[in-house]
Amino acid sequence: MNRPPIPAEAEASLHPVFQFPKSLIHPLMVPWMWLVDKGLFGEKRLETHVVMTGFPRSGTTLAQLMVEACIGDLKAYGKERRALEIARFGSRASKFLLTKRPRDIFLIDEIREHYSERSVNLKFILFIRDPRDILTSYHINKPNEYYVSTIRWKTIHEYWKIAIQRSDTVVVKYEEFVSNPAKTQQELTDFIGWDVIHPFEEFHKHVPKGFDVGALNGVRKLDSQNSQRWRKQSYTDRICELLMDEELELTSRLIQLGYEPDASWADEYLAGKIVKPRKAA
Repeated sequence: MNRPPIPAEAEASLHPVFQFPKSLIHPLMVPWMWLVDKGLFGEKRLETHVVMTGFPRSGTTLAQLMVEACIGDLKAYGKERRALEIARFGSRASKFLLTKRPRDIFLIDEIREHYSERSVNLKFILFIRDPRDILTSYHINKPNEYYVSTIRWKTIHEYWKIAIQRSDTVVVKYEEFVSNPAKTQQELTDFIGWDVIHPFEEFHKHVPKGFDVGALNGVRKLDSQNSQRWRKQSYTDRICELLMDEELELTSRLIQLGYEPDASWADEYLAGKIVKPRKAA
């Protein structure tokens, strides 16, 4: 299946830039790591590489924290790391390896190819969230603009639809994840087979030292009220803008993804019946 072109805003960061001395050392490690993964030389404990990816602003950082806090015999990094780089040169000292990076959605085929001749299992957790919440979301790194553009969202959706056709993937919806973490934890455990040491609900009690919590704006108990944030009046203009984007086809995509049964929710916006907040004098 042909893959759509990757937006320039995402493509620029897909592959690492030169870093000294890492970029000089890594090529020398390739033969050694291949032998280890084949089980031909050295001690290998790694059984499964779990790759968290999918839509940005869909709970991947929160889920990463919960997994690192609640799953045992796991090698993780407390921040975003490129799955391919860790697959090629990361530690094999644990039974499970975890990487999280939304942009790895564009590199799933390359990650699969890397492991195709290695005795390591590969599992993808693909995160998704109501597009209206994603497209009205801000990020600490871009406080004055919406973090995900419509072009980027559309392209990710096309890659996402291709990725979920394989049996090495499982889909996690943000809304279900935060409302019933115990169910999500059990589903992931059944899919991956990892070792649970704490329930996901208690992740905030076991935060690993050094975990980068910047994108979470602090660590606290789960709050399902953050779903459907897009309904706030302050986002009225943004929702109207998204509905008028013919290429986005927001209403039909919401139906495809199971977030709406039909397009009736948009009638009030399109008819101008949503009352906008008054501007301060």
